[in-house]
Amino acid sequence: MELREIELPRHLMDMTEIRIIDAVSDMLISDLEDAIEDVNNDMLIETSTEYGIRRREKILRITPYDTDDIESRRARVMARWYDVTPYTEMTIRAKMDKICGEGNYRMTLDKDNDVLNVQVTALTNEIRRAALDYLEETVMLQLVINVIGSTDVIEDTDLYTASMASVHGRAEVNLEVE
Repeated sequence: MELREIELPRHLMDMTEIRIIDAVSDMLISDLEDAIEDVNNDMLIETSTEYGIRRREKILRITPYDTDDIESRRARVMARWYDVTPYTEMTIRAKMDKICGEGNYRMTLDKDNDVLNVQVTALTNEIRRAALDYLEETVMLQLVINVIGSTDVIEDTDLYTASMASVHGRAEVNLEVE
């Protein structure tokens, strides 16, 4: 939103007080325009400022890590903000697209063995962690999550949710960077 500029008559602009008032009002108008732009940006997570992300973190009770940059925090907020119970594989894929970005992961569902294989590529650890947190919270109880890459592989195939399996040391949670 651009405010229109008013041209004052020359005899008024020659007065020192008027020039000072004009300069101060220009700064205030500029600050107001910046504040309006920030409020507009904070309406969507994708364009939120530091303030908008911090506000959503408070609402969602997310504690950011000291090493997080704004994009890592944004990914974690998006993962939690758009959290809905998935009813289909398409819903999980749509959510993973939001967290990791389209094309930054590969996911296959082995329905015969009840295993979900996910390979996350070339992203920050924080984004991978947000993706894994999302999968742990939402994947059905009978599926074992296998995020490819780590050396922590299990032998038995007791069925747990991913979060319960990781508590019992039975999750196959591997991270791999291509």
